[in-house]
Amino acid sequence: MTVIQSDPDEITSAWLDDMLEDFLQRDDVIGPAFFANIFLACPKQFEPMELETKWGASTLRAMQRTRTLRNLSGPYVVYENSLWQVLRLYDDVQKTFLITLQPELNNE
Repeated sequence: MTVIQSDPDEITSAWLDDMLEDFLQRDDVIGPAFFANIFLACPKQFEPMELETKWGASTLRAMQRTRTLRNLSGPYVVYENSLWQVLRLYDDVQKTFLITLQPELNNE
């Protein structure tokens, strides 16, 4: 699922396409598989709606914006009734990410 922080004047397929395209440009984790269910964190409430995007049909639901939901945007997974942010893990065969954790002891 994808969470979008926005307060659009009108919710249309074109608006949703623009928002999802922006996510694809900025986020290295998100992909079209996350676009089937979208939660719009906004002050308005509305009934769930189906919108057709260039990636297929999406179910759009309103989610009341609260203090804890203020900065949520991007791809998420619901697991055991909790919302979990999806992060990308990188294979580190060169040990590049451990340099600050594992300093070289021999300074020859």
